[in-house]
Amino acid sequence: MSDQEEKKYPFWHVAPHVVILGAGASKAAFPNGDKNGRKLPLMQDFVEVLNLGSALSECDIEYEGVNFEKIYDELYHSNDHPELLKHIEVSVRKYFSKFEIPDKVTLYDELILSLRAKDHIYTFNWDPLLLQAYRRHSKIDRLPKIHFLHGNVAVGICQKHKRVGFIKGRCSKCNNPYSSVKLLYPVADKDYDSSPFIRNEWEQLEGNLKRSFMLTIFGYSAPETDVVAKEMMKKAWDINDKKNFNEIEIIDIKSEKELHATWSDFIVSHHYSCWETIRDSLIFRYPRRSCVAWGESIMQLEPWKDNYLPEFNDIDKLHKWFAPILRQEVDFDQEGRVLTDLQT
Repeated sequence: MSDQEEKKYPFWHVAPHVVILGAGASKAAFPNGDKNGRKLPLMQDFVEVLNLGSALSECDIEYEGVNFEKIYDELYHSNDHPELLKHIEVSVRKYFSKFEIPDKVTLYDELILSLRAKDHIYTFNWDPLLLQAYRRHSKIDRLPKIHFLHGNVAVGICQKHKRVGFIKGRCSKCNNPYSSVKLLYPVADKDYDSSPFIRNEWEQLEGNLKRSFMLTIFGYSAPETDVVAKEMMKKAWDINDKKNFNEIEIIDIKSEKELHATWSDFIVSHHYSCWETIRDSLIFRYPRRSCVAWGESIMQLEPWKDNYLPEFNDIDKLHKWFAPILRQEVDFDQEGRVLTDLQT
């Protein structure tokens, strides 16, 4: 949308909804694992799930009851066991590369379809499931943009021509196979400039946080090893000149007290909400209309009626439910109108 068009519409109609995903999001989206039952690990059970215990024991590394982030950070900085670090990194890429999305509808399918082309999803996760969900909706126009803040096993890149695509694809310019993008591992002093791909993802996040209207944080705990990441996000958020009106949604099973303590630097007054499930969020309450519906409610004092996304198992039925909502967007765009009256 051009600057002239942005001035034509209220800011809550054009500003992006930014969604940030952590490991808890993939865990919530796939509680029973992937299509083949492969389990999504969290940092607390990472060693067990990836079967790294024996390799750590051989190097006399205590791991039982220890968070993987602490284990990896200490190994990285001590540099006492480079072979072990290499083994861990190879194991991580091998394990995560085998994930397959189930045939039935998942939370990731619903999340992707519930956001618009102006919106952005940023994930810290290495697993390919978000990208696989995105791919099976690729024939639908107006999907949100997705970004990978710590790299991803399913993303490939042609360094020479700056092309990005699926890892098994080829560069559209030179037809050479894509190379794997770098994965950022859990160390406190991550170098976000070491990879052009990752640096660009963070620049995109900073730019969109500056102009966003809504921010949803789903399953991301901002761990100690991500302190720099949180500082970078906070710096961009502080520049947002609409943040006094913006709404933050935090989706997590932790208590509201804990979540408020983690994200208090981002929260302005009472403009936040905490939910145990993303189904209670504004994204699922007003699919593809989260910013508009919330803006009309708080800025115009004209609340919308709820239009909660039903639960479907079948992808085709999910697409059919969204079809009239997508048609409305096309019709209104062609007529140069706003989305104020788009209530289903």
